[in-house]
Amino acid sequence: MYKVISGIFQQYVYTVIWGIFQQYVYKVIFGIFQQYMYKVIWIYSRKCSSISPLFGYGTDYGDSIVENLDKLKEVDLKHHVPFFGRKYRTAYISVDGLLGFSSETSYRQIHYSAGPDDPTKDVPFVGPFHYHGDKPSDSRSYQGEIFYRLITDRHTLDDFSVYVLNSTVGHHSFRPAVALQVTWVNVTDALSLEDEGCSAVRGTANQCPSVTFQIVFVASTKHSYIFINYERMAIPLHPYYQAGFNGGDGLGWKSILPCDPPSCSLTLNDLPDLQGSDVIGRYVFDLSGQQIRRGGCIPTELAGDNLLEFYPKFASLLGGQMLNISGTCIPAQASVKCKFGSDPHTTVTEGIVVNSMLARCPVPRLSQRGATEITFSVDGGRTFRHKSTITIVRMGNIPRTVKPQQDGPRRRWNETDADELRITWHASRISYNQHVLLDIKLIGFRETQTEVIWKVIKTLGEGIPNAGTFSFLPSQHRCAGEDCHLFEIGVIEAQLRPEYWTQSNTDVAVSYGIIPLGWFVGDAMKSRYGDNWVVDKCLEWYSEDKKDMSWLDDLLHCPCTLEQALADFGRWQPDVGCSIYNKKPTNCHYHIGAIHCVRSFQPTKRGSGNQCCYGPDKMLKYAADSYQGSTPDRSHDWGAVPYNRPGHVPSASHWLADVITFYYCCLWTNYEHCDYYMDQRPTRDCIGYRPPKAGIAYGDPHLRTFDEQKYNFGGKGDFWLYRSQHIKIQGRFDIRQQTFNFSGFNTTVLTGVAMVEENGQVVEIRLAPPNLMSGNRLQVLVDHTSTYFIYEPLRTQNYKGVSVMTNEGKHHLGRHSNFTVLFKSGVGILVAENSSLLHVTVNLPPQYKNLRTPSGGLLGTWMDKSNYFTAADGSTVSVSAPPGDIYRRFGLTWAVHKEESLFQKAVSVDSQFVPTFSSPSIPPGASFSEHDVHVLCGDNTQCRFDYLVTGDKRTAEATIKSSQWFDALRTFQQPAEVCGLLDVPRSIKDNYNYSRGSTVVVMGCRNGGTVEGEATHTCIKDDGGNLVWSPDVKGHCTASTKALSNGMIAGIVVAVVVLLGIGFAVAVVLYIKRNKDEKSQGEGKRESEHGEADAMMSDLEKRAADTD
Repeated sequence: MYKVISGIFQQYVYTVIWGIFQQYVYKVIFGIFQQYMYKVIWIYSRKCSSISPLFGYGTDYGDSIVENLDKLKEVDLKHHVPFFGRKYRTAYISVDGLLGFSSETSYRQIHYSAGPDDPTKDVPFVGPFHYHGDKPSDSRSYQGEIFYRLITDRHTLDDFSVYVLNSTVGHHSFRPAVALQVTWVNVTDALSLEDEGCSAVRGTANQCPSVTFQIVFVASTKHSYIFINYERMAIPLHPYYQAGFNGGDGLGWKSILPCDPPSCSLTLNDLPDLQGSDVIGRYVFDLSGQQIRRGGCIPTELAGDNLLEFYPKFASLLGGQMLNISGTCIPAQASVKCKFGSDPHTTVTEGIVVNSMLARCPVPRLSQRGATEITFSVDGGRTFRHKSTITIVRMGNIPRTVKPQQDGPRRRWNETDADELRITWHASRISYNQHVLLDIKLIGFRETQTEVIWKVIKTLGEGIPNAGTFSFLPSQHRCAGEDCHLFEIGVIEAQLRPEYWTQSNTDVAVSYGIIPLGWFVGDAMKSRYGDNWVVDKCLEWYSEDKKDMSWLDDLLHCPCTLEQALADFGRWQPDVGCSIYNKKPTNCHYHIGAIHCVRSFQPTKRGSGNQCCYGPDKMLKYAADSYQGSTPDRSHDWGAVPYNRPGHVPSASHWLADVITFYYCCLWTNYEHCDYYMDQRPTRDCIGYRPPKAGIAYGDPHLRTFDEQKYNFGGKGDFWLYRSQHIKIQGRFDIRQQTFNFSGFNTTVLTGVAMVEENGQVVEIRLAPPNLMSGNRLQVLVDHTSTYFIYEPLRTQNYKGVSVMTNEGKHHLGRHSNFTVLFKSGVGILVAENSSLLHVTVNLPPQYKNLRTPSGGLLGTWMDKSNYFTAADGSTVSVSAPPGDIYRRFGLTWAVHKEESLFQKAVSVDSQFVPTFSSPSIPPGASFSEHDVHVLCGDNTQCRFDYLVTGDKRTAEATIKSSQWFDALRTFQQPAEVCGLLDVPRSIKDNYNYSRGSTVVVMGCRNGGTVEGEATHTCIKDDGGNLVWSPDVKGHCTASTKALSNGMIAGIVVAVVVLLGIGFAVAVVLYIKRNKDEKSQGEGKRESEHGEADAMMSDLEKRAADTD
């Protein structure tokens, strides 16, 4: 039967259609073709096995029988295929219900969901039923059998491929190279024989209860899937009987059961009767990556978290992406809907059914970012059961699919008098069928005192073919009615009509924004205000905005220097729109003359943020001195929690409060009224800035404390790196194998770090197992669940009380080797891997200095430099005490008790372990000499120690580089000697160097007035040791007499940019040192003003270029 059906299928469907039109057929008439292929497989499985979910098995199908049940059956898979993120060529069939990828595979008394206590027993396996299998001495009379077959024929593999594509999400094609089918038939367990006295001999009375189940492991060299079929599960269950997948080496466990007690009462015995796909008793999983993903479906009555699988895992705040969803069994004629968000801020979208296991739902336009709940309904929205979490990304953090075409004057989207406007988009993202029809819509955004509003305010084109381009005449699409006075900004959207959604590709709508709506409301504004309406709008905003400027008091003070800004990575992060890491020609387009800008990472309680920019002299640029200086934001560009309320919507609120107003006062008035804007957005003076203090653990291992002490630490187990009333940081130290054959060195390395701030989620970062397909060097877990940063839009991920960001370059995200963890308090923790060693740098903000509540750990406390270490009980040990005393009386006291552990699996401190404290001699047979050590390490004792105890030059190199990097970091974190802004409003100065010893002369007023008062000032240290201007600054400019210069550029970032972190490598240090002795060109003179106005007016074009 199988060969007949398979032959017909291959000859007439696969060969003719799949081979020739694969891409076209799959994407254009996906529904019809997929349904047909899906039914072929379904009919095959059901007809050949009656009501059993099993695929055909036995010797008639070419199966072999495992003869010796007392041993693992080794199978060569012929290819290196993936499982749980690593590749294997050999599989092992076990009587214990396992398909293993290690020769140590066997039943063990381990709860794999909690992880083995002994790492050597944490081996990779597929466990359809992990149980104590019976191993009869005479297998010939045994009632059970194990059949297996390696499948390589193309017909069968293609059949399996079709089934995979119809039951899983995430891949649009799959061409397997091999499949391994294993069927355990009527097998028994040893515990039943012992407990019940039954017989496992074929044909006898009182036979033992048995199980029959099957797996089909289908794989290519890149992807692998598995079908698990249960026909009978009658064996009595015991505590260690489980069903799931174990990754081995700490990669984790995935249960086959969709839910575990107490959330539901399911047991392994229920697996044959539960619908796990289109067939009762069958379960489908994607085994390719480091996260096992469930395919198939689960009945809606089994409600549970994370049962939905969908792709992609992230979407833009503007919505439009089409999610492919599996996980919920969909009844015939079902009406499916998806709900995004949590009450009271939810949005429901209408979905489409692909088959009984797959559906699709569009992502709606939202007003929040980060982790967003998604729930699924199959009854038209009456009930929403299965749920999961999707990451919503700020609109600027996702690749643009619509581009505004800036075709010269009066053809730009940011003009007030455009004659013609045009957009282009990637038509294939919407559909491969160019004949589907779209509507082009203008969507406005506004806020009231209590709500945020997105509204379609104009349909610019109806029934437009999906040709990838659209143009129109603004004169034919002017606003009318009250909307003209309510909406100032918006989004342009090309939306596929709902009747064509079944032909959609990755999106049903593509958008561009935010854009100013001057071209749309201009005529109405002229009718209301007159020809100078933009000036009136500026003055109207100015009068309203200045009523409450108290929000400025909540802002962080800007760091005074670029070095300080880079070193304070817990509170400030680079703005890639103006960054020393950005090599694009449009870099610092909004801050001409600057080389780098940073933004405060955390918004204030009111949702505001700060931005600070630095010139070639690496000093802070003030908004009072130029229009390209540092300006704060009343609404943080990245939004603020709680979202969905006025002033807190990512990017959109920022545009309303800080950007469109810049157009009114600066861009659209040729800068004649730009001082109004700068008066309302003054730079937060750096005179109040206080740098953080850093401590570090690195190498084999070495620690440098917050109060600037150094020591070697060799403890084994989990220790407190730092703890206080508000934050907890733990480190795990374990033995590392030396690279040369010499015993006697008891040394450990830092292998993991776990951290949490009060009421937040726990973040754990640890060294990853070797040989991962992804190349990941570190594993990141949030609340003990693995998370990944392999997509650019997911570079920064936000959780309760904490954010985690990768510092990898755009093309190296797979390395997973460098992360910054940022807490709300401003604590920043940099975790990096180098030469299989973990390096952890902790930045404490100033409020952690001289705490009155107990604090400390292996990294000490932040006090003025002390000459002692403080133990956990408050006792002290002199820094000059012998290393053994420091270890016993200080180090061991900071052991983490098991009940205090933040790690996924607690490891107790080995108090009997005695570390190697001093550098040994070079052992006999070593491949290096004393000369090699001296050349590399010089007088660095930590480098020398690591070279001698590991014999590894790379380890020693990593140690000395970390030491040098930390020395530079400490230098950067020193207070700057500056007097702050020489505050003579609207003045012109001969230079802008406000550091100690500098003299600044006020030369005139940029409004054409004259300077009254003293014009020359010097930054000095007074008798009290304070840096002050001498004489006191009392000068001011007289009233304006003429227009402002039209060449000054505002220091505000209106681009929506991707967040980058400070890297661990010494690149930044080298960059600063390379430029340290360079004098900035034109220092003491105004930056060139030539062409600046034109540069600003073409901002949308350059923003688009930044995303290419």
